[in-house]
Amino acid sequence: MRSIIELKVADGLNLLAYRAAPDGASKGGLVVLQEIFGVNHHIRNVADRFAGLGYTAVAPALFDRTERGIDIGYDEAAVNRGIKLRTAIKLEDTLLDVAAAIQSLKGAGKIAVIGYC
Repeated sequence: MRSIIELKVADGLNLLAYRAAPDGASKGGLVVLQEIFGVNHHIRNVADRFAGLGYTAVAPALFDRTERGIDIGYDEAAVNRGIKLRTAIKLEDTLLDVAAAIQSLKGAGKIAVIGYC
């Protein structure tokens, strides 16, 4: 099952995330951290592949703090935009967002975090 969910972050932010769950019982949970291109087709595909292997994967939209719905390509303008978005967010806030994604996976088994970029 694939869906867009909303995560409630400890500081009150509602954060979007892509969730991919296996057809059967979950072997564990994975938080899939995006590249600077947002939760785009590549990150959704990564989450889908983990679900195909039996894991529940959640990819939080880490840029929602500055702009919601970021899904950009790979050209030079996109890279520059992604860098600008990333640098506008404090590390402490990103860690809160990752914690919310981890919390959303409670009950899926052991949880790991994997990142790309």
